[in-house]
Amino acid sequence: MHGNDQSVVRHAGAAFSADMVKTVEEAANTLQLPHKQMISGAFHDALFLARVAPAVMIFVPCRDGLSHNEAEYVEPAHAVTGARVLLQAATVAAS
Repeated sequence: MHGNDQSVVRHAGAAFSADMVKTVEEAANTLQLPHKQMISGAFHDALFLARVAPAVMIFVPCRDGLSHNEAEYVEPAHAVTGARVLLQAATVAAS
């Protein structure tokens, strides 16, 4: 067989913890960073984690909007910003 062989896997979605989402939003607000809630159709470990524990994901912009792709690239400054939000949220969640 020649060509592009692709498989499609379907899993039921999972809702993230409203408290964790709020904590991340408040972290972004504290750091005076723009943010928005998004629905992700991507397959992440968090999909399964959310079924057994509070979970949330933090996304940062990718160049040209490409993610889950060999050409994906995140500017280092965007990665640092995402890490700052994670640290702020984790600090609040741990207190």
